[in-house]
Amino acid sequence: MKTGQEASKKHVFSKQPAFFRRYEYLWKKPSFAFMLLMLISLFALAAVFLFTRGNAMEHFWFYSTIDTGMDFFHSIEYVRGRWPYKIFETLYPPLANLFFLFIYAFIPESVTENWTYDFTESVNMRQTAYDLRTYQSCFMMFLFFVILVTFMLAILVSRYLRKKGIRSAGACALGFVLSYGVLQALERGNIVILAAGFSLLFVSFYRSDNKILKELALISLAAAAGLKVYPCLLGVLILKEKDFSAAIRTVLYGIAAFILPCFAFREGLEAIPMWLTILINHTNSLEEPWLGIGISNAFADGAHLIDMIFGSSLADSSFGIAGIVVAVFFLISSLFLKKTWMSALAITFAMLFQDQGSYFFCMALIPLMLFLGEEKEFTRENSIPFLVMMTMTLPLPLLYTYNVSNARSSVFHIAILIFLIWSITDLAKNGLKEGQERHSWNRV
Repeated sequence: MKTGQEASKKHVFSKQPAFFRRYEYLWKKPSFAFMLLMLISLFALAAVFLFTRGNAMEHFWFYSTIDTGMDFFHSIEYVRGRWPYKIFETLYPPLANLFFLFIYAFIPESVTENWTYDFTESVNMRQTAYDLRTYQSCFMMFLFFVILVTFMLAILVSRYLRKKGIRSAGACALGFVLSYGVLQALERGNIVILAAGFSLLFVSFYRSDNKILKELALISLAAAAGLKVYPCLLGVLILKEKDFSAAIRTVLYGIAAFILPCFAFREGLEAIPMWLTILINHTNSLEEPWLGIGISNAFADGAHLIDMIFGSSLADSSFGIAGIVVAVFFLISSLFLKKTWMSALAITFAMLFQDQGSYFFCMALIPLMLFLGEEKEFTRENSIPFLVMMTMTLPLPLLYTYNVSNARSSVFHIAILIFLIWSITDLAKNGLKEGQERHSWNRV
């Protein structure tokens, strides 16, 4: 016999539309929620672009409408003459320069002989007869890069989710390709999207029983680190597994990824100290640090809010040390968080010890893919981190004015704070639970 409470619950549910009664279980599935939110975001973004006749695009992507693909095209220029650090002082690691040297080999000499060895002059070539985007060879290599990398991302995500039993794996993969970080990386032509692809390959197979696939995963992580450095922090996942042999091999692959490409350039091994010097001397160029997406920028954003209320000048201070401290906490906490997606999300935040471009958000695809594969339905434990990941993933029309305002940065800064609190709470709760279990066992 059914209780009154059960009968009341059934009565309320029976009043819902047939669609909701039939597909009620879908609303609890993270993969469905992701696709629904992505669809809404894309429609909203398209509507904004449509009603502004495309004028809103410069407030969604990079503010210069004549500079699309700059990170790709200029990086090809920087390897001309094979002096990327001595002449151009590029920030890319040697492996990234080797990649662009490969692209450079496809560009006819009749084109490259018109290029300059000066950065300012190369920038001034935009919208002139010497603009790289006007040459078929340069632009087609850019298109090939975009197509192949996005195809790589889609295949990796679709395969992983399908293996985890997600029926909508293909639709989710399409959502990943249309995520905010990927769109930003494609507009910039930034190689971070390739590093994200190698990182996805790593997290997909680093625990594989197939020795070949596992070794491929370790090499992929080394390649990702060789392209963008900070993906090396994902190596903490190997330490969490206590697979020290794999960790050592990954370090060796990483060293090779930094050293071997140097021999393709005239600087040789001197490229390493030259590159490190350039990195050390490189400073944050933001005049308003609260507009960036790093952890230190989040502190500056809070200080800026206080300044606006009380007329103080707290935001003029440097929050670099505070950002590093929080990043280290995220990195250490990743070793003790229960699930792989939790650790990957903490590591992703740890990568933000310094300000990054908006294209960095494509790295958020790593914990999101793991989340969708591991979590079958929403719980009180995983709902908050899911929303945090959505702030990094959804292409919402949060428009900004360069060096004036950036709504997305403020939303993301709040997400950093929320995840920091969540991490501390989760670690404390698990520690207390383990302590109680140990105490009960000792009593027995």
